Order: sequence, then structure tokens, then C-alpha cells
Amino acid sequence: MAVACPKSAFPFYKLSMNWYLINTHSRHEKKVQKYLEKKNFETFLPSLKRCRQQKDREIIIPLYSSYLFVRAEMNVETYLEIVRIPGVVGFFRKRGEPAIIPDEEIENIRRSLWLKNSEAYHKGPFKLNAER
Repeated sequence: MAVACPKSAFPFYKLSMNWYLINTHSRHEKKVQKYLEKKNFETFLPSLKRCRQQKDREIIIPLYSSYLFVRAEMNVETYLEIVRIPGVVGFFRKRGEPAIIPDEEIENIRRSLWLKNSEAYHKGPFKLNAER
């Protein structure tokens, strides 16, 4: 399948390492992440740890279903390399261009995930009535 590459999608004056948001098919986030990492792209898949009630195990679920962050120096070749990966739907766009996600936003997500995934957040100083 041929992938159309809009000419306006690449402002070449912005060539630097930036974060972008990729839309994936449902439940393909981890698969796409593995493909990208094999191609030496830096990725970030915000995930939460959850315990299954009926089983004694933790599961890891993506925070943003069907989305994955990738850090790349965007140009036509990189764009085509990423959108041709099985499971990738496309890029999150702003005014027809792949939207750059500021580094500060990525760090804010990482910080909030660290808090949510930490034991202190789940156990906390308060106990439920059943635990008393």
C-alpha cells in the first residue's frame, strides 16, 4: 500500500530531535514500540500497573489507548519509515503537520506516572474499612 507524503508536512527548518505522537491500531502499541526500538528510535509508552482481582498478578495497560510517543528527527524518510510500520495508523497532526510534543509535556507525563505507579500512591497512609 502506497503511503501519501504531504509536502507541507515537513518544515525542514525544524530539523532536530523532537517528540511526536503516533496513532496505532487498537492494542498494537507494544508491537509498534518494539518495531520502532529495533529501528533505533526512542519511544515512550505511558503505562499503568494494575492488579487483577481474580488473579495474583499485575498487568500493564497503556495510559493512552492506541497512542505511542516517538522521538525522531523528522524528515520525509523518517516519516515514511514510521508510517510503514505494521500497526501504525499515522501521526497526531496540527495544521496538517505532525505535531511536535514539547519535552516538558513528556516529563510531566513521566512524573505523574511515577507517582501513580509508586507503592505509596496505591497503599497510602489510609486504610479501607475492610483492612482495619
